[in-house]
Amino acid sequence: MEADRQAAAERQDVANKQMQPGVAPGGVVYRGSAEADVLSSAFNEARIPDCLHSDGLKFQPTLIFAGLLALPFVAVAKLRGKCN
Repeated sequence: MEADRQAAAERQDVANKQMQPGVAPGGVVYRGSAEADVLSSAFNEARIPDCLHSDGLKFQPTLIFAGLLALPFVAVAKLRGKCN
């Protein structure tokens, strides 16, 4: 009976470790490298933004217009596929 409780507790510990970030399945702890951080930030920068959020015109130049004057450029960016 005691051995069953011990085995159940060990399985629960492994399951809890698998739910934590930075822990691979099986409970092996890994650490990200600097190259992985650079790669993930590059992917985030290359992501196509949503048109209605603050970075919607990231890939669409608005020339000298800002604020409400840049509103027509949102439609242009949508048509060109520069935002979703």
